[in-house]
Amino acid sequence: MKITHAQDRLYEALRRDLVQHLVFGAVVLIVVFCFFAVHAWYQGKAELLDTFGYQREAFWKVFREALGYTLMMGVPVYFNLFFVYQGRLQDFLTRSIHDRKWVKNGSFYLFLLLSLITAVVFSFIYAPVMHAAFDIIEQQWYELVIAILVFILCTTGISYTKEAIERSRELERKERLDIIRRRREAEQQLNFIKRQIRPHFLFNTLANLQILARRKSEGLPDLIGELSRLLRHLVYQTNERLVPLQDELRFIRSYVELQRLQLGAHTVLDYREEGQAPDNARIAPMILLLFVENCFKHYNSRGAGEKLIQIHFEITEGWLEACIRNSFKPHARNEGTVEGQKAKSGIGLSAAIENLELVYGGRYRLEVDKSPPYYTINLKIPVL
Repeated sequence: MKITHAQDRLYEALRRDLVQHLVFGAVVLIVVFCFFAVHAWYQGKAELLDTFGYQREAFWKVFREALGYTLMMGVPVYFNLFFVYQGRLQDFLTRSIHDRKWVKNGSFYLFLLLSLITAVVFSFIYAPVMHAAFDIIEQQWYELVIAILVFILCTTGISYTKEAIERSRELERKERLDIIRRRREAEQQLNFIKRQIRPHFLFNTLANLQILARRKSEGLPDLIGELSRLLRHLVYQTNERLVPLQDELRFIRSYVELQRLQLGAHTVLDYREEGQAPDNARIAPMILLLFVENCFKHYNSRGAGEKLIQIHFEITEGWLEACIRNSFKPHARNEGTVEGQKAKSGIGLSAAIENLELVYGGRYRLEVDKSPPYYTINLKIPVL
């Protein structure tokens, strides 16, 4: 609903303390007037039997005394709000006490005691005034103590509730601003990681093409076309917060096929996808690439014997589960990034984990198994 300028000015005026106090005073005046009118009718001190058409003199008589009584009650109420509720009187009385913990723990009971003293003092002051100036109602000093104490506690409760609501709104406003700030910082960090990944991926791919060019491979033109499609995905889709899951898996398949060319004869590549990705399934871009890329980078290509690179993706309801495994030789050369550290030649798995944290927070599961001869990563992320 659209708020007009007049409504906005009205809401702004109602939020002012002076307006709120005047409105509260008017409500109290109406309540006191009704009480005086009923009391006058019950005591027979005013002619109020004709419902709303009673005599004008009786109306103004009740109104004047109700207004005077409301104003008189306002003095101890605002004295209590200004001096007792806000702690000024407590600070003055306890300024010589060094143990502030005792004062803090007993602040509620001290407030009740000072409120009671305020009600008693003003009741003794008001008692003779009540007998001289009021005809409809007659209250003794102890009755005035109860009345003043009720007004004090009611207004204090309303003030406390109002301040609590304002504090809650201010806290919510600060939390919203903090969320916006942290979201912007996360987006900046994510964009920084993406800017690192793009040239990193490009350098590795160009190195593979250079090897093929030296071998004068006949499939080089097709691979250059495949690289063009990969780069198009990097340039146009990775700027989005979420991309279609099918497109991201297609990108990974193309990348795997491109990397297959550099594998030796004793390396087994096992790539599988299980499950059907829904058309509307989306995933954060570049999440899978770093894990897959590190799999090819650290599969111990120079080691003896048969090597394994295994990449499995399984799509279930609302989740994508990835199992990425490669041959692994501890303490081998260039394997510092496998431990999650940044090596000089790459950005490593630390960037992948940081990417996961920025995008999914705690809504993912990552398990790393470094038991030789395989290095295994099990990843489970939500499909949004």
